[in-house]
Amino acid sequence: MKLEGTGIEGLVVDYKPLTEIMERNGFILGGSWDYERVTYDYKIPAPEKNITYYIRIQGICP
Repeated sequence: MKLEGTGIEGLVVDYKPLTEIMERNGFILGGSWDYERVTYDYKIPAPEKNITYYIRIQGICP
């Protein structure tokens, strides 16, 4: 699933405050990041056994 039209496309935010905002809202900084990209994941456990969903927001350094 790809969510579009969220209003965050093209938004420019410094890394540190962005991470603080995301963590306050339940997103965790993904384990794979580099100097140009960052990924935040929000974990959604499903009622079914061994099923977990994630909302992923990716950022790119301009």
